[in-house]
Amino acid sequence: MSGLPDKRELARRNRAFLKQVTAASLARHASRLVLNAMISRADMYSDPPIVTLTKTDLIVDTCLCLKSVKSALTNLRREGVIIPTQGLEGGRNRAVTYRFRVVGEGGASPAQDAGQGGQTEARWATALTTLRAENRDRAAAWYVPLRAVQITDAEAHLEAPTRFLASRVSETALNEPLRAALGVRRVTITSTDS
Repeated sequence: MSGLPDKRELARRNRAFLKQVTAASLARHASRLVLNAMISRADMYSDPPIVTLTKTDLIVDTCLCLKSVKSALTNLRREGVIIPTQGLEGGRNRAVTYRFRVVGEGGASPAQDAGQGGQTEARWATALTTLRAENRDRAAAWYVPLRAVQITDAEAHLEAPTRFLASRVSETALNEPLRAALGVRRVTITSTDS
């Protein structure tokens, strides 16, 4: 039992992790309200922290309408801040379980991140920070949805959730800032929605 963290330590670590989630997120307005409501309901004694709730719970907690809550959840999923893990079909008064993720770090929890080599994730996080500093809106729309698969000194291989996003970033002027931020000569982007 000495190798396992006690509940207070786990809760403290999870609270720090969820602060990182909030700080790294580009969520604004309704999406920020929904994210904060989800974090306030999160189970601090699970690793990684999770939350199980319905859209009705979020409507009550945020005072937003159903359409705003649905839009905010879509935006947070698209950004990668929340990842549904159970109850994916959703529906009226059906609870969905989500886990949280720090955008740009590729990890699900501090414990999982600590166990990885992290070189690709660290370079991707640094690149995203640079791209956000240059143009926050462009970074949110085009770069945040990407996921780093492998980054070497000469080339980066990334994944996009859609073919459109992959081709748009690969074939337009969006590629140059990405290559510069990663410090590579070539960026290859494949889509996961083949």
